[in-house]
Amino acid sequence: MNRTLYITECERINRKFEVKYFPKIRASIQSQVDGLIAVVKYRTMADALNYVNKMIAFPGADIVQQLYSEVGLRYARKQWRQFNEQVRSIPKATVKASPVFGGMIVMNEVEIKGFGFNDVWAKWIKDYLFRHLIEVISFSVTGHTRSVLLNVLQKSIDEGWGVDKTVEALEGLPLSSTQAARIVRTEVGRAANAGVLASAETFGYEQSKEWIAANDNRVRGTNPEDHASHRLLNGTVIDFEDYFIDTRNGDKMKAPGDPGEKGRVVHPESTINCRCMAAVVAKVDERGRLIPKTNKQAI
Repeated sequence: MNRTLYITECERINRKFEVKYFPKIRASIQSQVDGLIAVVKYRTMADALNYVNKMIAFPGADIVQQLYSEVGLRYARKQWRQFNEQVRSIPKATVKASPVFGGMIVMNEVEIKGFGFNDVWAKWIKDYLFRHLIEVISFSVTGHTRSVLLNVLQKSIDEGWGVDKTVEALEGLPLSSTQAARIVRTEVGRAANAGVLASAETFGYEQSKEWIAANDNRVRGTNPEDHASHRLLNGTVIDFEDYFIDTRNGDKMKAPGDPGEKGRVVHPESTINCRCMAAVVAKVDERGRLIPKTNKQAI
């Protein structure tokens, strides 16, 4: 695998999705700011404080769901094509039918028939989103938005601003743009890796996965004071079922962007704005044969 070409291609794909979803996410965050501006203009400061304090749900959750579906399936299909390419490179006589997912690979036909898994991949990606991210996104994004808006209102109260100056300060906030940029970069990357994992889960043969970082000086770990080090993880190859472990902070991740789960904490500093990708390849034995999965269930 040419790692430079792989990460470059992924960055190109991800950038297109970031451009597509940025305006939608920004508009959803701006709707909260605009709602507050309307309260400040036409009601009382007490009402404005109450409006902000009652913010709970991230208004762009449905957009994030669309993002995950589109990006995740794009990468699930991409990974499946890569499995096809790898299998076609193996002599037909060495391909053994999987006892777990029989019919995906035929003994005398080096071709994987897998795009019927689209619905399975979509469900896996949706479950991943709801299991790990909706609550995280709602709390982190809304919490940050609430904090920024409350700071403006408190300053308005402390310094005795009038309505016009308070509205001007709210309208001048870069909040929606900065929040949206962070969200789309983080979640596009997570969705891409989720798609890779979903596709790999349905492939009936043993696999290994590799952590591939971007090739620039913004990769975590370039600065010795960075909380995480994806530069050290770069090039790490492990079994598909295992976790990548960041030796700098101890975080255990299934793939770049993995936010963790109950009982397995992954620090936000390890995932926010992460551009790294997981690359998955099928294993072969000493005779060059694919190794069927055993005692494992389809997703």
